Amino acid sequence: MTLYLHPDVTPDEIRKAAKAGVKGVKSYPRGVTTNSGGGIENYEMYYSVFKAMEEEGMVLNLHGEVPSDHEKVRPLLAIHLRLSTVDEV
Repeated sequence: MTLYLHPDVTPDEIRKAAKAGVKGVKSYPRGVTTNSGGGIENYEMYYSVFKAMEEEGMVLNLHGEVPSDHEKVRPLLAIHLRLSTVDEV
């Protein structure tokens, strides 16, 4: 089972979830897939959550898309943009 990363997820929630058997947290960028309007735009606010996840041995599952500007970003090139986010996190 996984959690959905959103602003209400706290380090305490991560610890509770780990004790309940949750193995990871899924991150969706805002606006790239169905129902992702509440997705992530900036990961800095989640650094304490990521630290708690690391301490609990939980996995961060990144949805591998970025919002596309169809004039500038073609789907096969979008992965390069997403990888820069992975480096940031």
